[in-house]
Amino acid sequence: MKWLSLLIVLLSATALAASPQPVVPLPAEEVPGAAWGQPVDGLRLRLLPDRHEGAADTQGGFCAAFENVSDHGMLLYLGMMLANGDKMYPTCFRLLVSDEKGITRELTIDEPAVAGRIDDYVVSLRPRSTYMLTMRFDEFTDAKIWKRGLPPGRWSVVAVFESKGPYSEKLKILRFWKGRAESNACLFDLSPAGGEK
Repeated sequence: MKWLSLLIVLLSATALAASPQPVVPLPAEEVPGAAWGQPVDGLRLRLLPDRHEGAADTQGGFCAAFENVSDHGMLLYLGMMLANGDKMYPTCFRLLVSDEKGITRELTIDEPAVAGRIDDYVVSLRPRSTYMLTMRFDEFTDAKIWKRGLPPGRWSVVAVFESKGPYSEKLKILRFWKGRAESNACLFDLSPAGGEK
């Protein structure tokens, strides 16, 4: 009877191995092609929380990806640079933030007082290349109420990139991307100081 018991065990193991295994779906940010905004003239945007250590705090960071999905090179004018490129301000980039009541606000980046030379903040993208911009919410201000950052709570955020080309006359002969593109809507849960919701 031992051989019969052994045969039953082997047949059971074979059937278990051949049975279909459950598929665990990947988070949206890990699925290729998921959670991007609609392409506009070869450019698309993607917004993600910043997963780096220390980023998830009261005004945690986020990452905005700019991807060239066309078959030719692309130049992006993001804004201005100061101090010979040491300080970069993507003034063509802003955020549309909606609270849980559906009220939407627009946040724009804080611009510094300028006393010296201004240079163009330009990014070059080869076909199928991506530029990643990492920032924090407290770098942005709601100009209508002149308040920086976001209060605690759950926010749906859409990144908007709108560019009309470079400021410098000598760069205007180059082929810059022009238009308006929006990212996916991304949810952020911001905690008050102390980390409690």
